[in-house]
Amino acid sequence: APFTGFVLNLNCTTMGHLDGADDTLCVVLLFGNFTGGEFVEFETGLIFNIMPGDFFAFPSSKITHFNLPY
Repeated sequence: APFTGFVLNLNCTTMGHLDGADDTLCVVLLFGNFTGGEFVEFETGLIFNIMPGDFFAFPSSKITHFNLPY
């Protein structure tokens, strides 16, 4: 199976973390009506201005990540 887990985060801001149980890629799909909540990858120094309908994949067990307040 390509995806063995599923997490649904609703109305939350996360602290920086690694997802140790993810073996390959984490796929993020954004939905709702919001502003802000930029997605941050600590090691790469990238900040993504995310919008509802966006999706992306990254190795969540290797890159510390979190989202900013919205």
